[in-house]
Amino acid sequence: MCGIWAIFGSEEDLQTHFEKACKISHRGPDSFCMQNINHFTNCLFGFHQLAIMDDALGMQPMRIKEFPHVIMMYNGEIYNYKKLRDHYGFNFTSDCDGEVLIHLYGRGGIDFMAKMLDGVFAFCILDTKTKKVNM
Repeated sequence: MCGIWAIFGSEEDLQTHFEKACKISHRGPDSFCMQNINHFTNCLFGFHQLAIMDDALGMQPMRIKEFPHVIMMYNGEIYNYKKLRDHYGFNFTSDCDGEVLIHLYGRGGIDFMAKMLDGVFAFCILDTKTKKVNM
């Protein structure tokens, strides 16, 4: 399982956040990414990847061209992602099951997305257009 970490509104320095994010490094030994979100004060995402599906294009935080205002991190498995992708005709840019979260959210919002999913997972979606965080 991957490690996801996010912080919003903290006044602590970047080094402190980096050290905190590294405390879950055992969750994803294959790669690490820490990303500051532009135009959002003190908003930071950290991701430790355990590469099971699409280690290159499945790196997170994930954004796609179709919904550039949606930033997503998730951990788990979406059992019905292929069925949803095919049913709605989503054009995936990766082979990562979690990408379906962005497409569903972009199509119908958080409630629509949640009703469609079958799996075991945790996620964090930041919508920079509405300035809302969904977990």
